[in-house]
This record gives sequence, C-alpha cells and structure tokens, in this order.
Amino acid sequence: MNLLLGLSNWLSGGALYRYQKQYEFTQLKLRNTLSELEVLSEHFYQNQQELEQTKTKLQIAQSELEIAQLEWYKNSAQKDSNADWLTQVNKSATIVAVNYLSLTDTNTLWGFNLSSPQVDMKINGGAIVVKGWILGKKAQVKCLKISCGKQILAEIPVNLPSGWLAKQFPRLPEAKNSYFETAITISGAPEQAELLIEAIFVDRSHLPLATFQFQKLALVAIS
Repeated sequence: MNLLLGLSNWLSGGALYRYQKQYEFTQLKLRNTLSELEVLSEHFYQNQQELEQTKTKLQIAQSELEIAQLEWYKNSAQKDSNADWLTQVNKSATIVAVNYLSLTDTNTLWGFNLSSPQVDMKINGGAIVVKGWILGKKAQVKCLKISCGKQILAEIPVNLPSGWLAKQFPRLPEAKNSYFETAITISGAPEQAELLIEAIFVDRSHLPLATFQFQKLALVAIS
C-alpha cells in the first residue's frame, strides 16, 4: 500500500509529465530523421538517373564515331574512288513509314510511343536514333528488340528516367524508368529496309510493337 501511495505521489509530482514530453520529443526527432533519410534517398536516385542518361549519351556518341571510322576505312580501301571520306560519312536516308502494331492491346500495355523515328525524318551520319517510352501492364518490359528480317540489330534496355510517366502512374514503380534511347547503324544495310520493334517482358514473352521503313538517299557532299 505504501509502495502504491509513493508511486502515485511520484507521478503526481511531475514525473509522468516529463516522460510524456520526452516521448513526444523522441517521436519528433524520429520523424525528422526519417524525413532526412527520404531527402537523401531522393538525391541518390536523381544522381543515379543522371548517370544513366550520361552513359546513354556516351553510347550514342561512340556509335556515331564508330560509324564515321568505318566509313572512312571503307573509303580508304577503295583505290578507284577519289571521293572525300567526309562525303562517305554523310550518307543520308529518310524514314518513309512508321506503323504501330499493338496500340489496341490494352491488356498487355499501359502505353507505348516512339518520339523517334518519325515519318519524313532525315537521317544523316548513318545512324537512326530510336527513342520513346513503354509501360507494360501484364508484366514489366525488360527491353526492346530491333531486328531486320532474321538479324537482330539491337536490344534496348528500358531503364531511363521518365518523370512525367511516374506522375501519371503513381502506383506503378516501373513508371519512373520507362524511357529508352539508342542509335542503330544502317551502314551496310540495303537501299530500302523495314525494321521491327518488339517488346521483351520479364516473363520472356514478346509483343510486336511497330515497324519503320527507311530509304537511303544519294550521298550529300559537304562543302
């Protein structure tokens, strides 16, 4: 009885109030720490996306450089030709058709779009830039495969940042990285060709997305 009475007097003397304040302070400190961790995590994520974008730009630049070097070597090997190697590098083509194949497949995709290539787009330098976004519904899209007949020309990872898609689809984590971009060389390709773009999902299923056709033009001289 004396023990209970002493405990009651101790608590009524302000100890309970002090412990409540200490608890509230601890909770506030914990919330602040969690907020700081979220900010640090967001900064880390942004830095990662900037790094991926830089790597993609470097890959495109390297592809264009390799194309230029290849054309220069081919020109050097042609002893009968007096054409300038810069003229050889500046081979031109135009996109004559872009056909979407799966726009009505709403069970498989949330959406898909090509910002490049587009019809009537002129291609200089011997490389076609393929870029856009895709968001899978039944499964996440791992990469895009580009082929010409039975020959696979490229497999493009779908992992570049797409902030506006993340806002449009806030419940889909993969929407943050649904952009793709690469450059495909057409050096050595026939004068006319049709390329097929397919989606490859993480469950290994495939879906034809679009085709585009290009037509090579006459060499353009550089003055």
